[in-house]
Order: sequence, then structure tokens, then C-alpha cells
Amino acid sequence: MRRLAIGLTAVVLAATLVPLARRLTKNANTATTDSPAVEDVSLSHTKPSESTTKPEAPAISPITSGVDLMHMSFDDSGAIAPTASGRMAKLTIDPEMQHAATTLLRVHRLPRAAIILVDTETGNVLAYASRSEGSSSRDICSEARAPAASVFKIVTGSALVEDAQLTPDTEQCYWGGEHEILAQNLEENASRDKSCTTLAGAMGHSTNAVFAKLALKHLKPE
Repeated sequence: MRRLAIGLTAVVLAATLVPLARRLTKNANTATTDSPAVEDVSLSHTKPSESTTKPEAPAISPITSGVDLMHMSFDDSGAIAPTASGRMAKLTIDPEMQHAATTLLRVHRLPRAAIILVDTETGNVLAYASRSEGSSSRDICSEARAPAASVFKIVTGSALVEDAQLTPDTEQCYWGGEHEILAQNLEENASRDKSCTTLAGAMGHSTNAVFAKLALKHLKPE
């Protein structure tokens, strides 16, 4: 029950803060913060008929990897993080949301936990918090292990409720596909689909096949 309450707290936090972040991070695309200064060219000895165009600033290559999000910091421009190349990356992280996420993990003293908040309209990452007892450098957010794989069920389940107008009591029968999905698990077969559960039950037991079959019937890719 304690873990359930903590999970619900995180969900409520996200639902409350994401609308605010959408307003704050519309233009917060990832960029570098180490752009070289460009000095103005003196025009004191230039004749009026001569060209007075300024040289263009040298192009800065984008940062595509090696960003150390476990050592992000904040300045007047927002959130920044060091990279493997020695440059600094400007992040879309919202300082207030990041503080709320890290505080939530610390206050509840969770042994291993992670919080990531994403603006679904822009794709901007608004909070990226990780906690692991005994290791300040371990990034739980980036580890590809359970229960990280179940994030897709939350996204799909939300779409089924909001767009397809299904309810937690919507029932779906299935065969297999509880911890993995094969092509045959997605086929409707009354003689084989002997197990049935509701959308709420599938969420509670993390039943992959139920979400996949309901998505195929009720959702479009967009």
C-alpha cells in the first residue's frame, strides 16, 4: 500500500505540473551553451561605399550523446549538464519540476526509484530524477530493466480511456502475451482466448496482450 500511495503521488504530481511546464518549455529545445562569443567588427575606418556586413558566427554542432544528466546544474538560463566532449548542454528540464521530483524521491527514502516527466505535445523532458541507495552516480532512468518496460502500458492505457472512451471495467480475453507478445497472441480466437480480464486488471497485473489487442481494435497510430 505504501508503494501504491507513492506511485499515486507521482501521478498526481505529474498531472498537476505538466500544464505549467508546457507554458514554460515551449521553446526549450536542447542546445549547447558554449557558443563562442562573436565580436563586433569595427567600422571606424570603413568608407561609406564599402561593405559593412558582419562575419557570421561559426556553426556549432549539435550534441547527440554523452550528456551526463546525473550531474545537471542550474543557472539563470535554466538547466545545463556536462557532456563527454567537455561541452555543456542546455536542457529542457524545468527547475521547479526537477526540484519537486528529487524531493519526492528523497523524502520517501525510496531504495531505487526514478521519475521522468515528458510534455506529450513537444516531447520535451521536464524532469529527470533518479535515486539509488549507496550510489549517487547510478542512473535508474536509463536502465533497461523492469519495471521500465511497462511505461508503454501507461501511455496506451491513457489513450484507450481518453480517446477510445473505454473504462477500467472494459473486458478483454486473451491467450498468452502476459510477459511478452508474439504475433499469435494478437489474433482473436475464441477457442484459445480462455483468460479474460478488465483494463484495470491488466494494468494491475501488467498483462501485455490485453493492451496490445485493445490498442489494435480501438486506437490509431496517431
